[in-house]
Amino acid sequence: MSSDHERLIREALLRQADAGPEPAEVLAGLERAGERRRRRRRGTLLVAAATVTTIAVPVAVLALADGERGPGVVAAPDTPPSEEPPDTEFLGETASLGYGPTWVPEGFLEYRRTFESTPPPEPVEGEGPTEWSHTRSWTSGPVEEAAVTAPTVTVWVLKYENPQTNHNLDDLPEVQLDDTTTAHVNEDQRGYRSRLSWFPAPDVLVVVTASSIEDSFRVATDVARSVRADVHVEFPMPLELDGPNPARSVSLGAEPGDERAWSALLSTGVPGEEDYQAELEVEYLPDRPEVDQPWMPDGAPPPVETPVLGGTAFFYAPHHPWSSGGRPASLVVPTADGRWLVVRDGRPTEGSSVTMDDLVDVADSLVVHPDVDRSWVGTRP
Repeated sequence: MSSDHERLIREALLRQADAGPEPAEVLAGLERAGERRRRRRRGTLLVAAATVTTIAVPVAVLALADGERGPGVVAAPDTPPSEEPPDTEFLGETASLGYGPTWVPEGFLEYRRTFESTPPPEPVEGEGPTEWSHTRSWTSGPVEEAAVTAPTVTVWVLKYENPQTNHNLDDLPEVQLDDTTTAHVNEDQRGYRSRLSWFPAPDVLVVVTASSIEDSFRVATDVARSVRADVHVEFPMPLELDGPNPARSVSLGAEPGDERAWSALLSTGVPGEEDYQAELEVEYLPDRPEVDQPWMPDGAPPPVETPVLGGTAFFYAPHHPWSSGGRPASLVVPTADGRWLVVRDGRPTEGSSVTMDDLVDVADSLVVHPDVDRSWVGTRP
């Protein structure tokens, strides 16, 4: 009797095992679940390249755990629907901007914010390394002309690791901002560009610049007098790197009034290199970047296809000489939400050692937050 019971129990267990999933499927499911949790903690990764089939019909695929989709993403046909509710809060890194103006001239709208978490190679003022710096920019003209000819107002804040005793500003003219604050002035001979610099705290330098503006000194002074400490103004990072190679700076810019015309720029070091001069740039763009320019010398080799994040990217080998309009090493990746990513050598030199693998490593570790807050674009303080 006992042997019959044991046989029945053994057969029941075997039938139950046969009806259950394969161990490999269970392990794969656990791995996918863990990956979903890890990715939700990091933010949403949307840098999956669009897969191009042999009949040239693009199918966007998302390099996420099964079923997770981002805005505007076309999932792969065999991707099952997600059973988990979408994340509604921003899960990326956020930096406090610390100081900002409460006034800029009428007609000037904010279009760019930049955050740098490592020392600049050559600090403009002061001594010693900085903890971070941030920049906010306003313009009354087209954004694409703001860095050259359009009127701009820029507020740059540097936070130093230690109080600064030698400010390197003593030889400059002074202007009194209030009863206790004196700024130092740099002004060009025509009066169309003026810069005011001062230390509101022993470890904080603020620089206000007014460019391509008639009577720029008056404008820069009025903006400087409106600057206040403000820990509530935050900058959610549009791009991050998930890995040991940190981002050195991140910026977000947009054309006021155009919801699609926004881009993000990230700079980082070459993986495994500590030299600041070994720098890579990552841009997240609404349109495909023009790697080969019309003025480029003849003979530039065509792009090479390479797999990135499950899709197809295009590597453009460096083409010299740089002084004649050559191109740096560049990797162009179509993203899953219909935008474009370009990773390139940020400091191209003759015989640069940046390789395709360096660019692919950075692209593979990039985290994009396409829904990052851009409500400040096109506003005044």
